Amino acid sequence: MIIALVCCPVWLALLISGPRVDQISFELLDFLANPYLQLRINLPFVNLVSWFLAMSLYQADTWRKRQFLSSVWELISENPLALEQADAMLDNVASTVFEGAQTLVAALDPGVRRVERRARDEKKRRVCTFHFVKADVLRSMEEWAGGDASRPYPMGRHQELDASWLETREVEMERAYDGQYDDICTVSHRWEDKENPDPTGSQLNQIRHHLNLQENLGITHVWYDWWCLPQGRGLPEAEKADFNRQLKLVNLLYLGTNVLLLVDQPYMERFWCCFEAWLSMQRCGESGLTPPSDDDPKRYTIVPMDAGGESGHTDAVRQRELLIGMWAGCRIDEAKEHLSNDSIKVTNLKDKKTQLAKVDQLNDEVRAFFKRQGASLVQSMRLEDSLASALGASASPLDVESCSAI
Repeated sequence: MIIALVCCPVWLALLISGPRVDQISFELLDFLANPYLQLRINLPFVNLVSWFLAMSLYQADTWRKRQFLSSVWELISENPLALEQADAMLDNVASTVFEGAQTLVAALDPGVRRVERRARDEKKRRVCTFHFVKADVLRSMEEWAGGDASRPYPMGRHQELDASWLETREVEMERAYDGQYDDICTVSHRWEDKENPDPTGSQLNQIRHHLNLQENLGITHVWYDWWCLPQGRGLPEAEKADFNRQLKLVNLLYLGTNVLLLVDQPYMERFWCCFEAWLSMQRCGESGLTPPSDDDPKRYTIVPMDAGGESGHTDAVRQRELLIGMWAGCRIDEAKEHLSNDSIKVTNLKDKKTQLAKVDQLNDEVRAFFKRQGASLVQSMRLEDSLASALGASASPLDVESCSAI
C-alpha cells in the first residue's frame, strides 16, 4: 500500500510532464514484469499499476499502443490469478461508485432524513420502534385453505395491509433484556417461496391457533417479518431506510418477547431460522447471554409444520428434540461456530457475517445493563438501610411502644 501511495502520484506527475511518459511506462512495466520481483510484492498492486500505465496510451502512436497492450497482456497472462484479481478490482471499483451514487441519492431524500433522525433519537433513548399486527385481527380470521380462488389470502406484504390492522410500538432495550414483553408474539419461520413466505396459508393458520389458546389470550401484538417490514423490490428509499433501521435491532424481539417457532426440516438448515431459535432459548443476565436453567420460564414455543399422520407426528417430535438439542444449551462461542458453518445456509452471506459480528456486542450490552441494574439495586438498598437507621436512632422507647400499641 505504501508503494502504491508513492509510485502512483510519481507516475501521474510524469504523465503530465511530457512526451517521454510512454518510454518511462515501458521501462516501469518491464520492471514490474520481473518474476523475481513479482514473488515479493503484492500482485494486486502490480495489476493496479499496470492499468494505470495503460492510461498513458493516448500519448503513444499506434505501433507503441499495440506493443504496450501486448506487454500488459503478457504480464497478466503469466499469472493465472492476475486476470481474475484485475476483474475483481474493477468490479469493486464499479460497486463502490454505484453504492456511493445510491447513498448520495438516498441522502437527498427527505423521507430518508426523517428515518435517520428517528433512528438517532431512538438510539439516545435506547428504544426501537417496530410495526406489529394486532393479535385480535388474526384471531378473528377464519381458517384459510390454500388454492381456494374465491377466498384470496387475507394477509400480504407490510405495505399492502390494511392500516387499521397495524400498530407501532416502542420496544425498550432494558425491558426486552429483562423479558418484560410477554404480550408480544414474535414468529420465527422459513420462507417457503421467494415472493411469499406462506403461499399455502399453513403458517397463518398455526399462528391463529397459537393465539387462540387460553394461555395466549394476553398476547396483543404479533411480529411476522412479511407483515411488519417493508417488502419487495423497488422500494422507495425511505422504506428501505426504515427496513434497515428495524432490522438492526430486530434481535430485541427474539430476546425479549414470546417466540413462536414454526419448524420443518429445511428450517433446521437456514441461518436466520437457527439464529432466531438460539436467541429465543437464551437467558439475559449478569453473565450476558447464557443457556437458561431448568427453573427459568421458556419464552419459545415449537410448532412442527409437517406433523400430519403418525409418521409426521414422529418426525415432529424428532424435530422438536433436535432443535432444542442444537441450540438450548449453546453458549455464545458454540453458537457462533455452529452458525458460521457452511451447512447453515443463508441467501445473503453478508447477513450472516453482520449478525455474527453483532453477537458479542449484544452480549456486552446485556451484561452492562444487568451490571447497572445490580448497582442501582445495591444503592437503593443502602439508602433504605440508612433511612431505617436514621429513623431508629431518632425514635424514643416511648415512641416505639406507642407505635406498637397502635
